[in-house]
Amino acid sequence: LLLTLTVVLSDWPFRLVLGLSRPALRRAARAIDLGAKPSSSLGWFPIRRVEERAGVTAYWTDLDPSGFSGLVYSPSGSLPFNLWSQRALGEGWYFISED
Repeated sequence: LLLTLTVVLSDWPFRLVLGLSRPALRRAARAIDLGAKPSSSLGWFPIRRVEERAGVTAYWTDLDPSGFSGLVYSPSGSLPFNLWSQRALGEGWYFISED
């Protein structure tokens, strides 16, 4: 019960994976900024599909038919998606869920 409560209140599993993946996110951002094709992996995140949309790169971690979820690199902050939720992660990265 206590473990479940800490997961819900602090979201530590996501924060842990994000922290471990931060170097990979920086490498991916540099590559995208230089015009390279996005990699199909991104640190510790399980990437199911990579998509570019209106100059924004999405690394989908969940392909739920009701709406994809995943990491998006958009240094401008433009998110051309049907958003249900978004969470800024810093350095141009967002975690989004589509509706």
